[in-house]
Amino acid sequence: MRASALVAMVVSIVLLTPACGLLFRCGCKALWSGGAEMCNIHTGPLPACPWCSNQALGAMGAAIAVCPIAASWAVSRKRRVPMWMPFALIVPGYLLAGLITFLLTSYPHFLIRGLRATLSLPGGPLG
Repeated sequence: MRASALVAMVVSIVLLTPACGLLFRCGCKALWSGGAEMCNIHTGPLPACPWCSNQALGAMGAAIAVCPIAASWAVSRKRRVPMWMPFALIVPGYLLAGLITFLLTSYPHFLIRGLRATLSLPGGPLG
């Protein structure tokens, strides 16, 4: 189980930039396709991607994304957990990290372009 959790954490970190692009519609791609070179922090338009423009938010997002994987490893020390469980937690971890970032900032997109305006949500405390 420890090996699968470690591999799942590595996979989760490798998927950070494509997850950013998918969650925030900012233009980030996989590392082997240019990574953050096409992110809106480099190409415009504003507002800038919350993870790419703010290192603290990006680090928080990555940490939150791997938390479910780390939790599955911790649980596996006391209970039997299937080997596939850490991999199944990658997508929910990124969805949680993206949602928290979306709610904390004023960034307009989360999975859907213009979601904040569509839902009439005010900007978050980190504006």
